[in-house]
Amino acid sequence: IKILPEEKIAALNQFDPPLEVIAAQNHTMHIVKNLVHPIHIKPSVMSDMNSVYPILVLTGPNGSGKYKLAQKLVKSTSNAFRLIKLFTTKKVPDDRNVISVTQEEFYGLIDEG
Repeated sequence: IKILPEEKIAALNQFDPPLEVIAAQNHTMHIVKNLVHPIHIKPSVMSDMNSVYPILVLTGPNGSGKYKLAQKLVKSTSNAFRLIKLFTTKKVPDDRNVISVTQEEFYGLIDEG
């Protein structure tokens, strides 16, 4: 049986597609998902009724300077970022922006958005 070059390429692309194909498939999947399940922005993440703050999550180990970097971003950008209150179910001393709450309070905050 003679296999044509096009058939070889099609077989290879089916099991090991190029990055462009993967990106196109992911893009299509997200478009369809957003059509079926539209994104709902909760009022709690809105700065006012006309705009939404961008969300930037800084991660890193304790003492790596996340809070200082966040403060610099807030100060150096004109109203593009703001600091939020952080909630945890762990017992923490009164610290900058971290508020210790019970598990029930935490789930209540999640439900509120």
